[in-house]
Amino acid sequence: MVNTETSPNAQPKKKRSSGGSKKKGLNAYHKFMSEELASLKARDIGEDHKARMAIISKKWKEAKADASNSSGSSP
Repeated sequence: MVNTETSPNAQPKKKRSSGGSKKKGLNAYHKFMSEELASLKARDIGEDHKARMAIISKKWKEAKADASNSSGSSP
């Protein structure tokens, strides 16, 4: 005789994603990174990817600091 009852320890199967969900757009950081990386690659100044990312990261920090300083109280 076949037992059709589920065991008490059985977990329900998880549903898989259909893959139809929309991807989120790029945020400001990702947009900045992709534009700057393309710009550095076009210049071809001989740095490897790690060095390019360091340069872009520094530029992002400076741009972010400038934006926060300019959006503060005006004199």
